[in-house]
Amino acid sequence: NASPAWQDVLKRSMRMLADAGSIDGVRIDVAPGQGANWGSPRTNHASYSSIGGCLDLMAALGDGVRTEQCPVPIMLPEGAAEPEYFAVPDTVTLGFGWEFWMFSWKLLQGQLLSQPERMNERLRAFFENERGSLPPGALGLRYLSNHDIACSQGRVSLRFGIGLHRALYGMLLSVPGVPMLYQEEEMGSFFALRRMNLARQAMPQLAAGPVVYLPVDFAHPAVFSAIRRDPKQPVLCLVNLSGNPIEIDVELPVDLSASSKLWDAISGVFVDIAGK
Repeated sequence: NASPAWQDVLKRSMRMLADAGSIDGVRIDVAPGQGANWGSPRTNHASYSSIGGCLDLMAALGDGVRTEQCPVPIMLPEGAAEPEYFAVPDTVTLGFGWEFWMFSWKLLQGQLLSQPERMNERLRAFFENERGSLPPGALGLRYLSNHDIACSQGRVSLRFGIGLHRALYGMLLSVPGVPMLYQEEEMGSFFALRRMNLARQAMPQLAAGPVVYLPVDFAHPAVFSAIRRDPKQPVLCLVNLSGNPIEIDVELPVDLSASSKLWDAISGVFVDIAGK
């Protein structure tokens, strides 16, 4: 990654692709490198064979992709969401999303699928900790599995079950980030996932509004709760992790007029609000 000659090769390759067709950015495979290399062609600082070299490489790739049609290329470094990746100038870095799918794998290992209340606690803690560890505005991909795990452990619907797969994907639509499905992960849930994706598209607040992760007892201990605090139209996100029907009353943490209504973005039903 730290070799100036190699960086120049990739820069010219990206320029060739940008000239041949429209591209918006590039994915950097194994972004952190293959480990410390004390014989780096630029310096004997071992970090230059890992994240230091990758930052220079990302800058070179951005220079190659940058065109009049794409003045700010998107960089997608495969690996952990290191804060340094988000500081490459004149580019937009998108975190690869490793942390969450590895976390979801730990949910399986921890036998939490049959403990929705405990799972809810762990999910809320994960997103709160993530928010405190990344620069303001940093976003990443959101997915439950990738093709490596699908090959070795089976698809999400087999490991989590159809219902929890849909619930967790709906939760990823409600938190900051870019939701993504790897090819064929929609099998068995195409129409349910499509309804959720269309609901997110209908509400840009889910892509930009500030998020508040509500306490686990806000609605129900087995219901993941978050609110996107758009000043004009806040969005309340409730995800039932239990697999069983839950009927609850909730007190909304926002100021609403007496004539306000709630719109269920999945079903399309409007609901009256009792009181303020």
